[in-house]
Amino acid sequence: MIDWGAVRAGAAADLAVLAPVVGVYAVLHGTGTIHGDAGTIVTAVIAVFVAPAIGGWVAARRAPPTSPLTHAATAAGVAVVAYVVFRVGDAVVRNRPLNAPSVAILVILSVAVGLVGGLIGRARPRRGT
Repeated sequence: MIDWGAVRAGAAADLAVLAPVVGVYAVLHGTGTIHGDAGTIVTAVIAVFVAPAIGGWVAARRAPPTSPLTHAATAAGVAVVAYVVFRVGDAVVRNRPLNAPSVAILVILSVAVGLVGGLIGRARPRRGT
């Protein structure tokens, strides 16, 4: 059974890390403050490795002890799908097509990294136990 409260908390933590980073990148790139691929690389690293790991960790810590990894993967999946939906809307509005294989890779990596975060969250004892 899925504890949707744990999934929601994990997805919210993931998006709480991801959204400001993507927003700052968009503003800085749009104003010409950053050039080249440096900002893209930093944003991608945070989007693919940091945010889902945090979301997976949060979800696993709040999940029932029998299914922390299920909750970690689900939270990372929910967050990345929310981001992809946003990016699809953005692509349509700005008439910039998305690269479908890169979206698929992003989803796969996000869920995998969410699982790593879940493993770390599961391995560390909870406070007070």
